[in-house]
Amino acid sequence: MRILSNDSNHALKGVTLYLTMNEARELHSSLESLMDSGVHVNHSHINDVEYTHEITVVIYCENDFNGFNQRSIKLIQEDS
Repeated sequence: MRILSNDSNHALKGVTLYLTMNEARELHSSLESLMDSGVHVNHSHINDVEYTHEITVVIYCENDFNGFNQRSIKLIQEDS
């Protein structure tokens, strides 16, 4: 698991998510779709109703960085 702060462009060690029931359902559904797709590099965006907050979830393979930008590769390899 890697967590990136989009605002600061720094790796984080932990976050707390406060989700409404609908947002939790959307996250659950998105994760299921990502896992079922069989694609090693895939992502989904979950937004609140106002589109002011966003969670991006990414499924990746630790041995295949094809399709990732350099920032993402650094985060996965170095956790920084």
